[in-house]
Amino acid sequence: MKFTGERVVPGQVEADLLNEHLARYHFARQFVKGKRVLDAACGSGYGTAMLAESASSVIGIDISREAVGYARANYAAAAAAGAEIDFSEGDCLALPFTDESLDVVVAFEIVEHLKDATGFLRELRRVLRPGGLLLLSTPNRLYYTVDRGEVNPFHEREYTFAEMDALIAPFFAHRQIIFENHVDGFAISGPGAELSHSATPDATPATTLAATLAATLLTDNSAGAVTAGTIAERGRDAYFFIAVCSSTPIPPFSPLLFVPSTGNVLRERELHIHKLKSQLDGAISDRDLAREQFQKMERELNDFRIFFTKREAELNQSLAERTAWAQSLEQETARAREAHASLETEFSKLRGEFEERTAWALQLNGDVEERTAWARRLDGELGEARTDLQKIYGSRWYRIGKKLGLVPFPPATRSGDGT
Repeated sequence: MKFTGERVVPGQVEADLLNEHLARYHFARQFVKGKRVLDAACGSGYGTAMLAESASSVIGIDISREAVGYARANYAAAAAAGAEIDFSEGDCLALPFTDESLDVVVAFEIVEHLKDATGFLRELRRVLRPGGLLLLSTPNRLYYTVDRGEVNPFHEREYTFAEMDALIAPFFAHRQIIFENHVDGFAISGPGAELSHSATPDATPATTLAATLAATLLTDNSAGAVTAGTIAERGRDAYFFIAVCSSTPIPPFSPLLFVPSTGNVLRERELHIHKLKSQLDGAISDRDLAREQFQKMERELNDFRIFFTKREAELNQSLAERTAWAQSLEQETARAREAHASLETEFSKLRGEFEERTAWALQLNGDVEERTAWARRLDGELGEARTDLQKIYGSRWYRIGKKLGLVPFPPATRSGDGT
């Protein structure tokens, strides 16, 4: 299972983030000894295993099948001998328990993930026996969202001190909302959390110094009477709220000064500085690379600028030449249009003359046909006349008359012999 920001996975998150969550479970262990406990929204299961070290039985429930599978694989056998531990897939708004069947319910960092927070509180109240305890935690909206400006995409809603108290009040008449803060360790304390011992689990043994720090830093004995106003005012800057709730009065409980084995502040700061230096070196390297790329791009851009300037001059010259050519073409076109108009006029004139001459030719052709017909008639009449003359010339009377000189001679005779 990979860390996505929704559930903490040990080994995949920074020490500070993991220790924030571990501190809450260390605080809860004082309430679960010999009890039947539910770890609602158990996530990867590390906290459920911690509770099982003190409780008689612990059930971890989560809606994520992947998270439950991871918890079973990594923490099902982690409880102390004789303790019962189980992981189950389920909906925290519909818990698989009978009414009043659990001694303690631990619900850390879940209420802000729910749309129906009221329904969740109602369900937790149902399964707790009379006098049972609910341990509920949530981040302080004023610190995490308002002051830091961070928005967790997995959160439906975060709460202020007053909003958290208003959410719990209808279901638990007795409740104490205390604070978890980071003081180079993790501090859980507040009004009602009387110092009976200092718990320094993990690899750091309990010491007088730890107890002194717990008494000095985590209690408010010097503040005089503690009122609801001062509690809310102190809660303004808290990192997290932890509510201890019950249907009956809550007995005194111990604050917690959690000093984890990773709590070597100087070492952690040095590691953090080294990490920041590595990140800075990487950022400088990235900056230098980006600068080189920028300079390269700037040179390329300058080359492109020169190329485009030259190309622009060439195109402008070509445009000027084509503009001149277009103007010349327009002038030639205008002259051609004028010539065309002149030709149209001349053509119209010639067409008129042609039509006139065609009409004259047609008329002349008619005259020729008439004269041809007349010539043919004349030729026919002449032929007839010649035939008649030949008959006359060949007649006996004409020959006698010719000899006597009484008739005209025919043309052939006149030209032929002169007689």
